Amino acid sequence: MDGGASRILAGSAPEPLLAGPVHEEHGLACRLSTRPVMRRAHRHDDVELALAVGGWVEHEHAGRGVRVDDGTLVVAWGALPHRVSAAADGAAVRWLTVPLADALEWDVEGRLTAALLRGERWVLPGRSADAARFAGWAADLAGGVPARARAARLEARALLERLSVTAPAPVDDDTGDDDPAPETAGDRHARRVAEMAAFVAARFREPVGVTEVAAAAHLHPATATAAFRAVTGTTPGAFLLRCRLAEAQRLLLVTGADVDAVARRAGFGSTSSFYAAFTREVGEPPAACRRRRLARRDLV
Repeated sequence: MDGGASRILAGSAPEPLLAGPVHEEHGLACRLSTRPVMRRAHRHDDVELALAVGGWVEHEHAGRGVRVDDGTLVVAWGALPHRVSAAADGAAVRWLTVPLADALEWDVEGRLTAALLRGERWVLPGRSADAARFAGWAADLAGGVPARARAARLEARALLERLSVTAPAPVDDDTGDDDPAPETAGDRHARRVAEMAAFVAARFREPVGVTEVAAAAHLHPATATAAFRAVTGTTPGAFLLRCRLAEAQRLLLVTGADVDAVARRAGFGSTSSFYAAFTREVGEPPAACRRRRLARRDLV
């Protein structure tokens, strides 16, 4: 999450995007990036909370940019390509990542995760007090003391539950630059992939396939698949499946719908294909997953 030596000063254009698959695994973790600008977008399967510290930061998520001020918290699902594209001199970002499975269990109301799986991000100003919390969690999670790590986990859960109940409607505007930098060929390539990822996030519950995903970016399916793989490290079809499985896990936890209804509402064409994909990718059948996670939720 640290962008290396690159630094964007106030008033300059965002750092050009480099193509290339970057898939990361973070799990429950808290980090500080003092050089947050990223030349290359990345993705992961965690829910990501990013707090701007010491100045403004520009977030790019599925091709949509938003500039936020110091003390603003941005919450999004990391499966969509994203990066920090620019930052004020001296600005840093404190990150909290929560595995999607945990976020689904913790979000009792279901409001936050439902929005994130639709490709939304929540932009929440006035969260400067979270900086001290994130710093404490970073020390507790990395300190090797199980009791402290458990306490940090419980506090992170409380934060997500509170956000789900109290957060306002999402804010997802472009940065609004009057004179944006000229778009390069690499920018166009990445933008089209971002358009496809955003289309999948918004429409995965519908009977769409690779042809429809490619059409959203005005590309031939073969070209779209190659471009998507080059930027994200996966295919449109695999990403579509990931979105549907994530939504199915959410529905299993926050609704009483039976497995057939969950399969339909998550976008699967049949219960048998849903059952097979879920068991293969999640590691257990849907009903068993529901029982185990609900029991674990009730223990806390």
